[in-house]
Amino acid sequence: MNQPINQAVNHNRFEVTDSDRLRWQRQAAHALTALLQNAPVLPPLIWTIGPTGALVGHLAGLIPAERLRERFQAWVAALELSERPPVSSPGGAVWHLAAEAMRGQVRLRVTASVLAAPPEEDDLFDGQISKSGEESA
Repeated sequence: MNQPINQAVNHNRFEVTDSDRLRWQRQAAHALTALLQNAPVLPPLIWTIGPTGALVGHLAGLIPAERLRERFQAWVAALELSERPPVSSPGGAVWHLAAEAMRGQVRLRVTASVLAAPPEEDDLFDGQISKSGEESA
């Protein structure tokens, strides 16, 4: 059964309306304003407010991986966030970092996508093949 978008959706006897979603987004916007006014000078983030009021700041940029990690750690420390274990993309080319906390009714999350360092030449050969292409003994 399809419902119009603006009508309430009933899940387990709890109705979520567009008014609820807008209220949650307003709360997140107020939290972001307060955060930016009170935070020390930190590298800028790409901020997103989701329909449930989640506030996500993402670090991005074509900068060295170590510098991106340092910027991520600066935000984690300044906002006293709890870090999640890093997750690698298939093949390990990108590592996704995340840290989060609740600020009142708002879930605050900071993320970063860090390119893995290219493997060293020795790592590519892993001792099986020499640099000249011959198998090692």
